[in-house]
Amino acid sequence: MHADENTLERAKITEPFAYLIKPFKERELQTNIEITLTKHGLERQLKVNKKWLDALLRSISDGVIASDMQELITFMNPVAENLTGWKQQEACGRNSSEIFNIANAETHHSIESPM
Repeated sequence: MHADENTLERAKITEPFAYLIKPFKERELQTNIEITLTKHGLERQLKVNKKWLDALLRSISDGVIASDMQELITFMNPVAENLTGWKQQEACGRNSSEIFNIANAETHHSIESPM
């Protein structure tokens, strides 16, 4: 039987779209094929959108820094790299407070991060 633990563990590594266990019904096969094709199409569209967004963020004249919910840097465009003096590879994974300091324009005193 192909549903043993070893087979299932190997399947997790390859990240398949779906599983079929023999014997299967024709309708199950058709449904899995439809799901797989839909998922594949969505993943292709995500890749296209990511490339478009990446090109856009790298070409604008404003500094863009993105972080996750823990305020760890996940992206910096070239303008942000120039403004902060940090390269994206060095900044990613660091806390935003390490990368830049927000200051009052008049007093130059640090202010709490709005993030």
